[in-house]
Amino acid sequence: MAGEGFFHIDRRIWKLLCDRQDMNMAAAYLCIATGTGGGNRISFWSAQAVEKYTGLHNSRATATIGELIAADFVHRGEKSSQTRPVYELQTYQTIVEAMLRAACVDETLECVTARVRHGSNLSPVDRRGADRLVKMGVMWREGNRYTLDPPAVESAAELIWLPNTLVTGTTQGEASPVKRLRSRGDIWALRLLIDLYQA
Repeated sequence: MAGEGFFHIDRRIWKLLCDRQDMNMAAAYLCIATGTGGGNRISFWSAQAVEKYTGLHNSRATATIGELIAADFVHRGEKSSQTRPVYELQTYQTIVEAMLRAACVDETLECVTARVRHGSNLSPVDRRGADRLVKMGVMWREGNRYTLDPPAVESAAELIWLPNTLVTGTTQGEASPVKRLRSRGDIWALRLLIDLYQA
C-alpha cells in the first residue's frame, strides 16, 4: 500500500470521474488507487479487491474496471496478465485528451476545437459548443477566450491524500465508508466525503 497507510488521487480526475455519475466506477477507482505503491500509479488490486472492499460482485467489478479502462482512467500495465492484472492510473492530461477525442466524434465540437486550437474567432454557435466543452472539463475559458490548455497549477496542490482505511475499513469485518456509501448508491455523498479530505 502507498506511503504508510495513505494514497492519493488527483482532485481534477476525481471531479471528472464523479461527473459521470457512476457510483461503481468511482468506488472501483478508489479501490484500485488504494492498491498503488509509493508512486501512486501502479496497482495490483483488481476485481477481487473491488469485490472485497466495495461489495460489487466479481463479474460487475470486472465490468466496471473495463469501463474505467474504456474511459482512459486506468490502463492495463505492461506486466498485466489474465490471472494477475496490473493497472496503471492515468494522468489528468491523458484523461482530458481522451475525453476531448470522444467529444469530437460530434463534428460540430470537432470544428470548435480546431478553431480554438488555431486561435480563430468563434461564432455564437461555436461559443455554445465551446461552453459545452468547458462544462465537460476538457476546455477552459479565460475571459472571452477559450483554451485547450488546463490552467497551470502546482501538481501537489491537486492531490487529495486519503487513508487506506477509507476503502479497506479499520477492523476485520467492518464495512468501510466507501463500501457503505456505494451500497447506498449516493455518488454525491461519496464525492463530498473525498472532497472534504482535500479541504
